[in-house]
Amino acid sequence: ALQEELASTKQSLADVQAQLDAAAAGGAEQVTALQQQIAEMAAARDAAQQEASAGEQRHTEAAAAAQAAQAALEQRAEQLQSKLDEASAEREKVQSQLDDVQADAEALREQLDEKQQQWQQQLDDAAAQRDTLKAQLDEVMADSAAKRDALQEELA
Repeated sequence: ALQEELASTKQSLADVQAQLDAAAAGGAEQVTALQQQIAEMAAARDAAQQEASAGEQRHTEAAAAAQAAQAALEQRAEQLQSKLDEASAEREKVQSQLDDVQADAEALREQLDEKQQQWQQQLDDAAAQRDTLKAQLDEVMADSAAKRDALQEELA
């Protein structure tokens, strides 16, 4: 029962570990995609600024739009990076818990082995004591039968 519980616990922790790894990988991909988008938006902003040289109003609007877009993308990238950091911290926490559970399981396994050895020794001792008592009983029964036979011969 302990080994089944241990196996179930290990499987649950492995499932959690897989989910955390998948979340971390997804977050990293989103950060990379956003960084690419930021680079693209920066390139678009630069192009818009060159085109805006024809008219000051157009230039100001395009620059403001590009800066706002870049700021929004940078904010989103920071949010995703924060989530990735949180996921990494959670993964480390879960890994620490998994390590603790594995250490506890190993300690329980050692205790179980020790108990099994103790019980086996007790069984071996009980069997030896049983064999000794049976031999003594056989000896007493043989002695009793001999005395009975001797008494019957005397009475006969």
